[in-house]
Amino acid sequence: MTLSPRAFGPDVTSSLTIGDLARLVEGTRWLECAAKNPGDKTTVDTDRERMRSVFGQSLVAARDLAVGEELSREVVVCRKPGTGIPVSHFERYLGCKMVRAVSAGQFLEEADLASVT
Repeated sequence: MTLSPRAFGPDVTSSLTIGDLARLVEGTRWLECAAKNPGDKTTVDTDRERMRSVFGQSLVAARDLAVGEELSREVVVCRKPGTGIPVSHFERYLGCKMVRAVSAGQFLEEADLASVT
């Protein structure tokens, strides 16, 4: 420890000042507090899901889709909110056949499509 970083001596450059020591103690206490109070990860997941449904996008029929029609890039568009099939899952449904007729602009649901093979 040193009173001044400008003091003379071989270890001054690697010594802590009083301010450095105070920051070290404060950081240590903060880490101890964080270790004693772990966060509730279920709350974060719930918040993230709520945000995903508001700001995420879902697959929507670009036109009327008949029973038996295959799902392709040409027949779907992406729209908010993210309450239907997430856009990130599109590839797994590509080529699946419709089991229910869907109107243009309607959000697609898993029940509208044949099971993924």
